[in-house]
Parts: sequence; structure tokens; C-alpha cells
Amino acid sequence: MVNKIKAIIVLSMLVSVSSCFAIDNPDAPDYVNNFLTEAKVYEDKISECNCDSIELRDRYGDFNMFLEEKLSHAKRLVGHFVKGEAKEKFLSSQAAWEIFSQKEKEFVSANWTRESFGTSYLLSRLNYTNSINKQRVITLYYYAKNYPAL
Repeated sequence: MVNKIKAIIVLSMLVSVSSCFAIDNPDAPDYVNNFLTEAKVYEDKISECNCDSIELRDRYGDFNMFLEEKLSHAKRLVGHFVKGEAKEKFLSSQAAWEIFSQKEKEFVSANWTRESFGTSYLLSRLNYTNSINKQRVITLYYYAKNYPAL
């Protein structure tokens, strides 16, 4: 169990770090920083929340809706740029990521329970499930930054 969590953390860090070393187009919009700035508004609302679990869940729900919207945008953006066989590979990759994402969220829900982690289970569960989408948005926006501005 601990090894799986460590593997997930290491994989996430590698994806983040490797994305930073990609050569990007300096004329392209700064998709990643724009996204992180917008996401910080939601994250601040969550971290400043001295509220009950219902309001906390609502704030995470708002953040999740934002992430879903940005994920959809990032997928369309990358899909617009890639052509031919690369587009087929991207669509296949995205479909595989969606399966991974669903399985990962199932794992989080099954593992972080009140019985296993007490009252903090909900906070962990909400945070981990949102972080899955957030990381994918960042990765896709790094991909998009390599292409010319629209």
C-alpha cells in the first residue's frame, strides 16, 4: 500500500519535472501559469475554509468543475495542434489516461475511508481526486505550449 502511494508520488513528480525541461514556444500563451493562477483562487478558498464538511465538499466541487472545464479545454487545444498519426496516438493516450484516472479515483475512494483515516478521510479523498485532474491539465498545457499561438 505504502509502496503504491510512493510510486504515485514519484511518477507525479517525474511528469512535473520532465515537463519543465521541454522546449516550448516563447510566443505561445503561458497556459500553465495562467491555469495555476486561476486554480489558486479555488485552492485559497479551500485552504481558508473554516467550515463544515458540507461546505468543504462544495468548495472542492467547485474546484473540480473548474478542473473538468480546464481539462476539456486542454484536450481540445492539444487535439487541435496534433495531426495524423500523432493525433491518433494522443487520442489513444488520453483514453488510457481517462481509464487510469477513473481507477485511481476508485482506489482513493476505497482507501481513504473514515475507518482507515478518521475524520481527515474526506479532506484527503477530495484533495487526491482533484489533484489527478490538476496534474493532467498541467501536462496537457505544457504540451500545448510547444505549438504556435492560436
